[in-house]
Amino acid sequence: MTRTRTDIETRTGTSNIATEGVAMSAAANAYGLHGRLGWIARNIIPHLADDDILLRHCEFWGVWRKQPTAATGTIIVEVVDDAVIAAGTRWQRQDGVILTSTSAVMTSTAGTVIVPVEAEETGTTGNTAADVKVELLSPVVNVKSAAFVSSATISGGAEIESIESLRSRLLFRVQYPPSGGNTYDYVRWALECAGVTRAWCFSAIGRNVVTVLFVLDGQPDIFPTLSDIERVQDYITAHQNPLTNQWEGKAPAVELNVSGPQKLALNPVVRISPKTPDTQAAVTAALTDLLIDAEPGGKAYLSKMNAAVATASGVTDGRIVSLSDDIYAQENELIVLGDITWQ
Repeated sequence: MTRTRTDIETRTGTSNIATEGVAMSAAANAYGLHGRLGWIARNIIPHLADDDILLRHCEFWGVWRKQPTAATGTIIVEVVDDAVIAAGTRWQRQDGVILTSTSAVMTSTAGTVIVPVEAEETGTTGNTAADVKVELLSPVVNVKSAAFVSSATISGGAEIESIESLRSRLLFRVQYPPSGGNTYDYVRWALECAGVTRAWCFSAIGRNVVTVLFVLDGQPDIFPTLSDIERVQDYITAHQNPLTNQWEGKAPAVELNVSGPQKLALNPVVRISPKTPDTQAAVTAALTDLLIDAEPGGKAYLSKMNAAVATASGVTDGRIVSLSDDIYAQENELIVLGDITWQ
């Protein structure tokens, strides 16, 4: 404003309250204009864009935000005689999560039947481990109230994709454009599946064999279940792009293998001072964050792990005493943090 007022006074040869008002108005307009230009400069670049503008960039590039999904799976139900379990029959977990049968099941004899179910609410809360007990909400003739989740588990439930995950996928799409089925295409297709946070692709030289490995970091167990593997394999094989309505997926001649990496659990003995619940939690979080960037066939550096331990919040001194060298994973193995023994 001072510069604007000086310019007006110099050009007009006057100095009064009117020039002060004109200068203030002009300065305010310039401030707003430069602020708007700064906003535009930031938002034309996808990785700096505000959330709402990022969604527009994604639409332009054909990247859609992954929506929340409901967990699905099967439960084992015991019947005492012939019975009909209608679609829509509901069971409840002890914590209140409700599972609903997705199709009718009929039996003419006593025994057990497998009932396909889906969580009533979307999100990760519907994911349920094997053997968890659920109870019928309303009685069904000849059907026992208690049922148990099958060994296949109930999985696939995911929250709406975070903005940062969406931003990361958009940058991947821009930097590695579709190329008719190269390595990056398979990674991108896997990452488009609900809950999938990291994926890797390996191809055999001279053979039409492609292997895709993936994990789901938002789940208590990041390694996929059989149903997770099946839905990702089906998606990569063929799916319809919701924005273009065009079919995408692997080439017909490609032999596709989809699975989770093999777990290589790191179970270190850690010596820290002071040894308190807070410092133990801080060290656990630091090692988990360090290993989140691990890849199949990767390497965990002992020096970095010791640094993570020593610099964790509240730790004055600490190191891993059970390791003397770096940890190496095989091509299909992923290093993850297992159980820590404290000293």
